Formats: sequence, C-alpha cells, structure tokens
Amino acid sequence: SPKKVNLVAALVRGMLVKDALMQLELTIKRAAKIVYQVIHSARANASHNHGLDPERLLV
Repeated sequence: SPKKVNLVAALVRGMLVKDALMQLELTIKRAAKIVYQVIHSARANASHNHGLDPERLLV
C-alpha cells in the first residue's frame, strides 16, 4: 500500500543514493524491494540520460 511504501521511503529520504540502496538491502519490509528498484532505476537514468554523477545523487 502507499502508506507502507511511504514509511520505507521516509527511512532513506535525504540520504545519498548509494547509502540509501545499502540501507534498503538490509531492510526486511517487502516495500523496501520496490523502493530499491525505483531508486536503482532512477540512478541509472540520471547518469545515462542526463550525465549526472551517481555518487553525488540524493534521494
């Protein structure tokens, strides 16, 4: 549900993308897998389509 996903998103909001992905890997909640996939895809799109440095991206 959106409420459960928002709880997981709040956990990583404001973090660097690499730190957020590590945190989500260790999170047991099922919604963490969905948020992980979204952030991973967004990081790839930002670096490939817009030439941004993935190490400097924030959630």
